[in-house]
Amino acid sequence: MVNSKRFKIFACILLLLSLFLFFWYMFGSRQKSARYGLVLTTSTPVDIAVRRVSEGFDLDIRQLTNGYLDSHCCLDHFSLSPRDITDLEGANLLVLSGASFEKSLESQLDRYKNLIVLKSSDGIEIIKDEHGHENPWIWLSVPNHMEQVKNICSSLSKAFPSEKNRFGENSGKYLEDLGKMFANWRAKFEKFSGKKILTLSNEFDYFLDSIGLIPVHLIDEHHHDGSLSISDLNSMKNIIETGGYKFYLISSDSMIKSLDQINDSTGSRYIKLNTIKSQEKSYIDEMNKNFESLLSNCEEFL
Repeated sequence: MVNSKRFKIFACILLLLSLFLFFWYMFGSRQKSARYGLVLTTSTPVDIAVRRVSEGFDLDIRQLTNGYLDSHCCLDHFSLSPRDITDLEGANLLVLSGASFEKSLESQLDRYKNLIVLKSSDGIEIIKDEHGHENPWIWLSVPNHMEQVKNICSSLSKAFPSEKNRFGENSGKYLEDLGKMFANWRAKFEKFSGKKILTLSNEFDYFLDSIGLIPVHLIDEHHHDGSLSISDLNSMKNIIETGGYKFYLISSDSMIKSLDQINDSTGSRYIKLNTIKSQEKSYIDEMNKNFESLLSNCEEFL
């Protein structure tokens, strides 16, 4: 009988402890973040920009989509987790990339009336295909990313007005670094201005446009499932051979086997560039690598 009572007491203590830990996990971090401010982001480029602009301010910055973009090209079918919902309820600001990158997520935001939502693509000229679909890869143009930084600085200043000067100073320094980097590469590509560059899809349209090059697509912009038909392969071979292309740009390994076959028959090769969408890396470092890789191939083949 005594053992039975002790067991019940012990079970009650465990239950209370479990409930405490659950509510601390779900709401404790939210309360902590409310003291300093919580800002949510949806992709690595905007996350990097928020961190650079808010440097020196004890801000809680989290990516809602952590891990999702490792296996998805965009957020077309993204759905919120319980933790995401809790974060959104406690956040001061949500920074979207924009240009339809988060179309699925945007439709779920109406319920968060007190949340400031920024589309960092505001003011950027968006590329659309013949069907009216927006090209979401805006950040691969350094000038576009600079506009995103300006928009982020403005929204952070609205959400945390006491830190406006700090945000302005930080964004100014980051914009200066971006501007110097881009001016250096833009000058190096000047001699190739107007040249056509073949890309597997549409990820690098903004990137190429920004340095005066003309993108030509091997396949339809929205063909991301990793499979190619015989008709696709023949069409791609024809484009490469007719245009005399020696290289083309890709962003993932999803079609490598098929592309190796094309390379063997056409004598071309693919160049993989980074779209900076799913891993925590320095934007400037990764863009420098992209520019360097493209330039070396332009100098060899154009």
